[in-house]
Amino acid sequence: TLQSIKVTTAPTKTTYNHGDAFSTTGMVVMAYYTSGSRTITYNASSATYQYYKVTNGSSLTAGQTSVTISHTSGGVTKTTTQAITVKKFYPVLR
Repeated sequence: TLQSIKVTTAPTKTTYNHGDAFSTTGMVVMAYYTSGSRTITYNASSATYQYYKVTNGSSLTAGQTSVTISHTSGGVTKTTTQAITVKKFYPVLR
């Protein structure tokens, strides 16, 4: 049974501008099970059955401090967060 998930390696990019999409590049998410086993999960866009999903990451807003990561296995879903920084958008005036 899935017990927990954890970001074991943070993504390469953790600072964004308002409106950017969260990038999972470099991020490693580990799933831990009550049996003591663990597996690496992959981004939902990969072609594997063990995957994680990122919510609230498609259009980041200024002041947002995290995205939520979830993984489901055997009908059990666990979540964790990844800290980020999202800067305010300052339009260029001409």
